[in-house]
Amino acid sequence: MRGSVWIVAGVMWAGLNASAGTPGYDGVGEVDCPILDTFDLEGESMASTLAGYGYPADFEAYDVDFDGLSDSWSLGLVADALCEGNAYTAAATAAYLNNVAAIEGESAFALLAPFRHTLAGLILTSQTMHDVLKGTLFLDGKYQVVGGAGKASGEPFSGGGDLDGDLRTNLQEATTVIAGGGGRPEFLAAATNYVDDGTGALPIAGVAGLAALAAACVAAAGLALRRK
Repeated sequence: MRGSVWIVAGVMWAGLNASAGTPGYDGVGEVDCPILDTFDLEGESMASTLAGYGYPADFEAYDVDFDGLSDSWSLGLVADALCEGNAYTAAATAAYLNNVAAIEGESAFALLAPFRHTLAGLILTSQTMHDVLKGTLFLDGKYQVVGGAGKASGEPFSGGGDLDGDLRTNLQEATTVIAGGGGRPEFLAAATNYVDDGTGALPIAGVAGLAALAAACVAAAGLALRRK
């Protein structure tokens, strides 16, 4: 039974990515993939540049929107959407490219240029992030955020979001990962995978739901055979 549940879970997650993502999107084109290393390098430049403006000198300490989730970890989720492909690939790609263009149109672009890709990715993660960065950096352009009102339901890259739909927020999974001695790689594995709650295990609610789905599939198959 346990093996069947894991198989069904894998099929469900693959189906979600295939149906909700951008058809045929392969992570190439206008987004320069892989992009997480770029985010990290530019993040260091951003921290160095903005250290005198009230921002931390270490990018790893960034939590600009105060959602409890490290901004570099949020950017990891953005990078996954941009280059690996998931349910939010289309929205993330559109917002990211819009934000890069908006930054390049700013009068202070010379200051922002060394970290424009990181800044573009950060702005799309939450409305609070958008508002804080626009206000403190005096940005004039029109920037986009992925999601609607309410972090838990509408901002999949924020601490309160639930990117993989496993009923645990990104912050909850990050907290679990950190408690287990893990870091960003383990967090990204958990937060982008419905069957991993941060411990490498399927959440109880997920087990129950998948078990019910498996039972329904078996019942449906039996009905189909009887009809033949």
